[in-house]
Amino acid sequence: MVTAAVVFGLLTVGAFVGQDDHFPFGPFRMYATSSQATGEVAVVAFEVKSEGSDWTLVRPSPGTVGMNVAEFEGQLPRFEEDPDLLAAVAASRAALHPDEPEWTDLRIVRQATVVVDKVPTGEVVETVLAEWTATPDDGQAG
Repeated sequence: MVTAAVVFGLLTVGAFVGQDDHFPFGPFRMYATSSQATGEVAVVAFEVKSEGSDWTLVRPSPGTVGMNVAEFEGQLPRFEEDPDLLAAVAASRAALHPDEPEWTDLRIVRQATVVVDKVPTGEVVETVLAEWTATPDDGQAG
């Protein structure tokens, strides 16, 4: 009973004077605020090419490249610093889909949708963050 009273007391005090980093006794402001009304909403994806094909958009997932979006985004700084690491992504995809054409080119693109007053304008700004092209040393076609 005393423990419950202490926890309840900490939750109550934290709701008025705490910060988010006082979790679980803080005020949970992260759930009580909204994003800016005007700005952009960005996602990151792959654009890939196989021999003789055009660029195709591919979303990272365990079924496509063996990693989910959070894992992929967590590695973004490494991919930007050393685009040759994308060879491992292409190799993973080839191992998962051996009957499909191998990727000869792979780039990471950031797609930012412009939002004004919480309404998407339809404008999408694409930025290439990293790019890799297969070489014979990669064991990939190309």
